[in-house]
Amino acid sequence: MATVDRPFYRRGLTGDGDLLEWITVILLVPAVVFGAKCWFGRRELGRPWIARWWLMLTLSCIYFGGEDINWG
Repeated sequence: MATVDRPFYRRGLTGDGDLLEWITVILLVPAVVFGAKCWFGRRELGRPWIARWWLMLTLSCIYFGGEDINWG
């Protein structure tokens, strides 16, 4: 059975500003870029509700990422 490096766990995976929160933010940045690209190219999407859906998802990703790095 593998042992757990407890100081790393406490330092990197618990509390505010931990490693998992920053990884979440790093993964959300491409989602925000893609969502913004869809919003600005909304005429090519065809239906207006799709553009509004992408806008809502993009704003949600911005909020989620901001909350993880303590903006919200």
